[in-house]
Amino acid sequence: MIHSGGSVIGFRVAARKTETSARSVSSAGALSASHRSHFFCGKPFEYLHFNCEIGYHVAVRPVCGPVTEGDTPMITGKPLAAIGFAAAMGAAAAWAADTHWSYAGADGPAQWAALSESFAACGGGVQQSPVDIVEPDTVEAELEEIELAWNAEAAWTVLNNGHTIQVQAPDAGYAVIDGERFDLLQFHFHSPSEHAIDGERWPMEVHFVHAAEDGRLAVIGVMMSGGGANGLFERVMDAAPAAKGEAALGAADARALMPGDDDFFRYQGSLTTPPCSEIVLWSVMEGSVAVSDAAIAKFRDIHAMNARPLQPLNRRYVLQD
Repeated sequence: MIHSGGSVIGFRVAARKTETSARSVSSAGALSASHRSHFFCGKPFEYLHFNCEIGYHVAVRPVCGPVTEGDTPMITGKPLAAIGFAAAMGAAAAWAADTHWSYAGADGPAQWAALSESFAACGGGVQQSPVDIVEPDTVEAELEEIELAWNAEAAWTVLNNGHTIQVQAPDAGYAVIDGERFDLLQFHFHSPSEHAIDGERWPMEVHFVHAAEDGRLAVIGVMMSGGGANGLFERVMDAAPAAKGEAALGAADARALMPGDDDFFRYQGSLTTPPCSEIVLWSVMEGSVAVSDAAIAKFRDIHAMNARPLQPLNRRYVLQD
């Protein structure tokens, strides 16, 4: 749950029955009628519809307040379609900007929930990110391939926002994720990686942040190792301001930071920074990209550590393509 200005952002979850085994989940099939209103894995939970049998594909929709089938995704009492995703995310950014937070000390992750009422999900959420992806515990799934239609001619800008190095463009293209279009808003970096795979955190991780027209988020995470060379990451770090500010990068193909392996893990989670909103469909790639040690060092000179601690998986499942 996310509390902000008296509004609560919850989720509507639709389940689609599959014909596969108890350890396999398929995205195919018709919408199941066996929803369980206001229950989470057999326990009352005000803002979720969920069927806890393994063998269901779950689709999550953000809404405000107690949910019913057919609810329109909303934020602060207004439909997202009416106010636009940019406005909604602008509001979330404003909540975070009004309150100082960091990755260590008195305003570090352990204290985020206490810093602002709008950060309540950082401490009380049950679908928080990042998580440790333990491969033997994942659920085999038939997931649709991620289709990238990113714009290699977009005019990218590199921003140091005080927490990370972010690369953004007004017309960055889009991706088709789980059969739906999500527009690419920006990509940014964390060191060390925020997600772990089998308990291992990598030197860095890049997050490609996408949004659907109705406000749902889909983020692609890619692990980054050293000892290699990546022209795009080197260009980004050469342009990155050492203090808060922005600089032009120009045209670039963001796919240079994607691995050659198309396999990925999928789970429902949250933003990894305040307000920690639980509105993110995560796709964490199994493959990684290698970048230069010098470029990693440049990033760490600016942001020595900007990764949130691992969060409990709770009663979620991680699907594996």
